Amino acid sequence: MSLGSESVFPEDRFGELNISQSVNRSGNHYFAIGEHADMWKGEYTHPDGDRLVAIKVLRGGSTSDKRFVEKFTNNLVEQARIWLTFNNEHIMPFYGIALNCGYMPALVLPFYSRGNVVNYLRRVEVDDAGKLNLVADIARGINYLHGLKPPFIHGDIRGSNVLITDDGRAVLADYGLVFVIETTDFTSTKTAGTCRWMAPEVMNPADELLEDEEPPVLFTRASDIYAFGMTAFEVLSGDVPFSNKKTDSSVIFYVLAGNRPDSPQYQKSTTQALRDFLALCWSTEPGRRPSAECVVKTLEKIMADIAQQGSAAGMFGLLRRAVRYLFSM
Repeated sequence: MSLGSESVFPEDRFGELNISQSVNRSGNHYFAIGEHADMWKGEYTHPDGDRLVAIKVLRGGSTSDKRFVEKFTNNLVEQARIWLTFNNEHIMPFYGIALNCGYMPALVLPFYSRGNVVNYLRRVEVDDAGKLNLVADIARGINYLHGLKPPFIHGDIRGSNVLITDDGRAVLADYGLVFVIETTDFTSTKTAGTCRWMAPEVMNPADELLEDEEPPVLFTRASDIYAFGMTAFEVLSGDVPFSNKKTDSSVIFYVLAGNRPDSPQYQKSTTQALRDFLALCWSTEPGRRPSAECVVKTLEKIMADIAQQGSAAGMFGLLRRAVRYLFSM
C-alpha cells in the first residue's frame, strides 16, 4: 500500500537498511502521534515469517533544504547501522528503514500491543513489586547500552519511550533518536515537555568556553542516569515528574534551582533505601550519579531485601494466626 508522498531521500544511501519493498502499512489512520513522528501499524515480510510492525514515520524536516537532507541522512544511517547490532531483551529490536512511507524516512519496529509503560500502568493493576521490576528492566536496558564499546547514549529516557512486551517486560525504545532529530531542523507537534526528564547540565550547558576548549557533550551516561531516576519516579508514582508545574519554563527554573520531585504517593510506595538511591540518580552533579551497572545491582539488592521482608512478614502472620487458633481451642 502506498504510504504517502515520494521520499526525496536517495535510496542508495541506505543500503542494507532499506527494507521498503518488504513493508506495507495497514489501516488509514495512525495509532499514535509523537513530537516528531506518527506511528502506523503495518506488516513486514521477513524471511522468518510475516511480522506485525509499528512504522514510525518521521515528519517536520525541511526536505527542500539539500543541506538538511544530507545531514539528516548521514546521521540516520550512522545511528541505524548501530541500532541493527543491538541484541538485548530490554532493548526494542530495530528492523530497518522504509522510504515509501511519506516524504521522510520511517523506522520499522516491532509492534507492542501493550503500549508504553505509562499507558500500561493506567490500564493494568500492577503492585509495587511489579512496578519495581519494570524499573529494574529499564535499568538493565540502560546498562546494556552503556556497556557497549563505545558506550551508547540513549538521550531520551522517559516513560513514553519504554514499551511493554506481551510477557510483561519493559524494553527501551527511541534510543539515539535525539541525535538524529535536531530540534532546530524540525517542526514538532507539542507533547509533554522532555525537560521533565532532562538533566540540569543538559538544560543549561556552559555558555563560556576556554580557548581551544571543545563544546561540552550534552548527553552522557550521567544524563541518561538522571533521566532514568525521573522515569523510575514516573513508574512508581503513576505521574510525570513535576506534575504540579504546568509549563516547560516553570519546570526548568524549578530544576535549576535544585528542586526534585516529591510526591506523598511515591513516598508511601517505596522503601527509604530506594528513595535515597533514586535521589542519588538525579543529583545535580553528574559525577555523583551512579553507573548503570551500579543501578542494576542496587535495585536487585533492594528487591531481594523487600522480598525477604515480605516473606518474613508473611511467615510471622501465619505464626500469629496459628497462636491465636491454639489459644482459642
